[in-house]
Formats: sequence, C-alpha cells, structure tokens
Amino acid sequence: MKWKKKRDDAKAYLSQVKAAVKKADAMIDNIQAVRKVVDLFTRQITKFDALFFSLAQGTIATMKKHHYDTSLYNQKEKDQLCVTVSTLFSLSAFLKAPIMDKHQKLNKKAQNALNLMQNQINALESGHYDVAMIQSNQKGLENL
Repeated sequence: MKWKKKRDDAKAYLSQVKAAVKKADAMIDNIQAVRKVVDLFTRQITKFDALFFSLAQGTIATMKKHHYDTSLYNQKEKDQLCVTVSTLFSLSAFLKAPIMDKHQKLNKKAQNALNLMQNQINALESGHYDVAMIQSNQKGLENL
C-alpha cells in the first residue's frame, strides 16, 4: 500500500512538473515574440532616424541659404520643411506607441504604428511621396 501512495504522489508531482514546464514554454514563447517585435521596432527606428537626419541636413542647408527667412522659400523648399517637421512628429508619435498589451502580446496599435512607419519610410526612401501623404501618416500615428 505504501508504494501505491508513493506512486500516486509521484504521478501528482509529475503532473505539476509538466504543468510548470508548459507554463515556462509559454513564457519563453512570449519573450521570444517580444524580442522579435523589439528588433523590428529597433530596425524601423534606426532607418527612420537615418532618413530624418538626411532630411534635416537638407532642410538646415535650405534655411541657412535663405538666412532663415521662410518668405524666400520656393514651393519645393516649403514642402521639404513640412516633410522634415512632419517626419519628426511621426517619429515622436511612433516612439510613444505602446508596443505590448497587458498580456505581453503585440499591441494592435503597435502593429498599426509599425505599418504606418514602414509605409512612410518606403515612401521617403523611394522619393514617391507628397506632403499630404506624410502629414496623413503623421496624423495616423498621433491618433493611435
């Protein structure tokens, strides 16, 4: 009888261990998912930072050329200034977006923010954009 009790205790313990292992596996999966998201966000921020730096350099050169008098800007230069400022606000809004929800899952808002940022980066890199589109992305990010 004593060995049956030990066997039953061992089975109960094994069941607890299996449950703990399953829980640990789920936690590891969540941590790996978080890491992937963080890596993706880091890459986007790095790309966006480089693009913003390039835009800012052009804008600063334009500002110096006209001695900071915006009344002397042609339309292309005004658009350049708008895109640079809007890009800065977009980056700020992106950085404020919550990435994970209370269950450590990728937040839907974060996925939307990531998509908006990728669209804006692609547009800026390709040169196929206009001020309204960049400002629309900025508003989209700010409204998340």
